Formats: sequence, structure tokens, C-alpha cells
Amino acid sequence: MSQISLSKEQARSRVRGELVGIAVYVVLYIIVGALLSLLLSNVSAYFEELSPTVAAVEPYVGILLILIFGYLIVGRAANAAFYSIYARSEDVAVAAAVKNAIFLLGLGALVVIIIGGAVGGSAALALAGFLAVAIGFATQQVLSQVLAGFFLVIVRPFKLLVDRVIVAGEEGYVQEINVVYTRLTKDDKTIVLIPNSALLGNKVYILTEKERKG
Repeated sequence: MSQISLSKEQARSRVRGELVGIAVYVVLYIIVGALLSLLLSNVSAYFEELSPTVAAVEPYVGILLILIFGYLIVGRAANAAFYSIYARSEDVAVAAAVKNAIFLLGLGALVVIIIGGAVGGSAALALAGFLAVAIGFATQQVLSQVLAGFFLVIVRPFKLLVDRVIVAGEEGYVQEINVVYTRLTKDDKTIVLIPNSALLGNKVYILTEKERKG
């Protein structure tokens, strides 16, 4: 299993740093939003002929701010989850799987908020539902691999670098379980990448010491 050169105390420090970053982005979002709102109000007051244009542009300025700061905040939150889990378990694979899941969920929530602000009403709900189905259909293979990898690193049905397995017609020692693939090393040093869903959907033979020698 790949590791990162980070102690538990350093990981906890990173968590605190990410949380501070989230707080900073929230404050900046409020300040920038207030300043832009004040600027647009002054433009409307001093240049009345531009009032319709300002009124039409203002919602999109708000959406742009949500998009920028929302993306930054979601990224920080995902990083905080990664370092928090790593500080407890030092398991990079589990931490990365949770980080990716939080990031995807955060982006999905961000998209729904933006659609709601741009369209509004029942049309926003319908569009958000359609978008969710479309994204889910487009990413179902990747998500299934991620969920399978997350399950494997928690259950640990075999020991890394110790157990020799046969799965999907391939035989070798389990070297690593990452978010999408499990890596096997065969006797001739060939590296085989097995999709995580194949490990959950097929029989996996864990060879005994006698079978290895035989």
C-alpha cells in the first residue's frame, strides 16, 4: 500500500489548516459579495440607463461567486476529510476514497445550488434531477470501482504482499488496493491491474502455503 511521508500529528495539523482555509473562504465570499453588491448598486444609482443591465447581470455575478468559492470550499473540505482519516488510520487508500466521495458529492450539491439560482422553481428541480441522472449514468463505472475499492480496503479479505490469489483468470501476490484497481504481481514480475468490481463480483481464490509450493 502506497504511503505518504506524514506523521499523525502533521496530518492533524493539515486538518486544522484546511478548516481555517474553509473559514477564510467563507469570510472572503461574504466580503466580496457585499462589495460587488454595493458596486452594482452604486452603478445603478449613478447611471440610471444601466439599471436594467445591472439588474440582469447581478444574479450571474452571484452564481459566479458561488461557483468559485464553492469549488474552493469543497476542495478544502475533501482535503480535511482525507487528513482526518489518515491521522487515525494512516491508510491512504481509505482516506483517498472518502476524499473523492466527498468531493463528488460537494460538486453535485454545488451544481444543484447553481441551477436553482439560475433557473429557480420547479424547473430547477427537474433540471437538477436530469443532471443527476446524467452524471450518475456517465460515471457509474468509475463510482462502482471507487465504492468497491472503499469496501475492499475496509474489509481487507486478503493481506497485502502476503496472500497469493487467483482472480479473473490471473494469479499473483496482492501488492496494492487503490481506489479503482487492485494490483497483482505475477511470478514473471508482470503487473496486472484488476478492477475492484471484479474482485467483488467474482470468486477469489486465496492460495494456501501448500498450494503455493505445489
